[in-house]
Amino acid sequence: MIRWIALVDILEREGYVAERDWKDYKEDFLYYIGNLNGIKSKGLKIDSDWLDEDGEITEWLEIIDEKWEKEGMAMFAFDIDSDSYVLFPCAIEKFEQLEEWAEEAGFRIAYGKDM
Repeated sequence: MIRWIALVDILEREGYVAERDWKDYKEDFLYYIGNLNGIKSKGLKIDSDWLDEDGEITEWLEIIDEKWEKEGMAMFAFDIDSDSYVLFPCAIEKFEQLEEWAEEAGFRIAYGKDM
């Protein structure tokens, strides 16, 4: 588990993932997710109006996935066995390979909305 957490820490430090608490505020969620390298480099948009102020992260992620579907992108998460979400944008076509690699290492990556 230490290697998995170390990987997540490096990815977060470099701006590729954002660790968010399960009860995150919409404003904070939008700030941290919106500044991820993968979102900026792919020109992905997250509109504040899409998300309900009183919603939960899983609801927000489901909406984002629906909006990004035409670009072939979604928000995924590393399972770190906690009540927080380690989120990152990724091409849907690459998910199966990521999921397989995580399983081979004894860990889990899934759609963020399914965590």
